[in-house]
Amino acid sequence: MICPNCKAEIPDGIKYCSNCGKPIESGAAIPLPIVDKWQKNLALIGAGLGIVSGIIALLGWFSPWTSLGFGNGPQLIVLPFGLGLGTQVLNDYPALRSVIQSVNQITGWVLLISILLGIISIVLAVMCLMSVWMGIKCLEVRSDESLLPIVKTNINKIGNYALTGIIFVIIIMVLISVFQVGQSVIGGGVVAMAFGFIASFVTVIYLKPHLR
Repeated sequence: MICPNCKAEIPDGIKYCSNCGKPIESGAAIPLPIVDKWQKNLALIGAGLGIVSGIIALLGWFSPWTSLGFGNGPQLIVLPFGLGLGTQVLNDYPALRSVIQSVNQITGWVLLISILLGIISIVLAVMCLMSVWMGIKCLEVRSDESLLPIVKTNINKIGNYALTGIIFVIIIMVLISVFQVGQSVIGGGVVAMAFGFIASFVTVIYLKPHLR
């Protein structure tokens, strides 16, 4: 408890303050404020959460998304441009068109799916980078307790980025399952992204009582 006279911290139940020597009247002592240890460490927790989970998901983004070994994040971003260029070449050189019965087979749903995958790949990369950035922002203010509300906001943002990442990873899993090529299955890249995002989201949910 705290002495009502000199505001020094003193043991519970004593009748005289060990600091100023004045008597402590019954009920006059001020109880010590309850300190939430989680609150004191939220900045470091947020930093570790954002940086680690973001890097794990980003490593998955660079890894193959299928067991074929082809189709990671960067490759899927440039895939629509490659298909478009290939279609243009076929149109410019009619002799090459005999190899493929119909150019529309490339310019149709295949190109549409590749564009969708490219957009999803960009979104996932942004979610990974934003999680890392929020972690860095938490680390920057770790020594200033007055900025704790900003830390809480950043941790909540990490949770939102993780949830968005989970949704798009599920879409990727569905697309890989529906548009299966040969014996391809979901690759380690998608699994790593899912692990990073899910771990981040679950951790933020666990921290919710300390983020209010």
